Amino acid sequence: TDVEDLRCTALSACFDLAMAYRSPDWAAVPESLTDSGSESIFVTLFEHLSSPHPSVRAVAAEGFAKLIFSARLRCGSPNVEKQALVALTLLYFSPHSDDDTSLRQCLAIFFPTFIRRSPSNIHLIERVFLSSLRHVIHAPKTSCLSRVSPTQVGQYLLSVMASADGESAKPVQSSACQERVALALCSEIACDADEASVKHLIRILQSCDLSEAGPSVL
Repeated sequence: TDVEDLRCTALSACFDLAMAYRSPDWAAVPESLTDSGSESIFVTLFEHLSSPHPSVRAVAAEGFAKLIFSARLRCGSPNVEKQALVALTLLYFSPHSDDDTSLRQCLAIFFPTFIRRSPSNIHLIERVFLSSLRHVIHAPKTSCLSRVSPTQVGQYLLSVMASADGESAKPVQSSACQERVALALCSEIACDADEASVKHLIRILQSCDLSEAGPSVL
């Protein structure tokens, strides 16, 4: 509709402003993207990732992909960049985005490109790994995320981490990150009492590439 098109245009302009301006209070990166009391433009933009309108979600996803890719969110709290990346990961796998061609194409290009851009980016994927899995594994039955396979999410993130090899990252960097992910998964398995959750975590653990792991890990 015309109203939805106008909303998308306005939203896109807001992301452009957030990219261009850093000094005004409204353009300051907040401590959290879910802080409803914040006057930061980023909190308002973050809310559009859960819009019921596919075109609005697509514009919001592309906008946050640009913000993360350009390290715009890195000047604030480390939690903010993590929140945004977890949200994009969940949106990419959400059944609600199955028919959102533009959104899925954007994120399908974003994740591998982002991780190849800088060696430090692989560590951010490592940081959001368990958070993304927990959102899916413990999603309430009323949530669309309850229909998402945790194994698929975990294996995808591992493949994205592996794609860094041979690019800007050192050859052993992906393996080192996967070693730490494997140890984190072992800890999660030891603490999680839910049998179904543990089965998913074990499948993901089996997908970790430990070929370069040292004796202390193996």
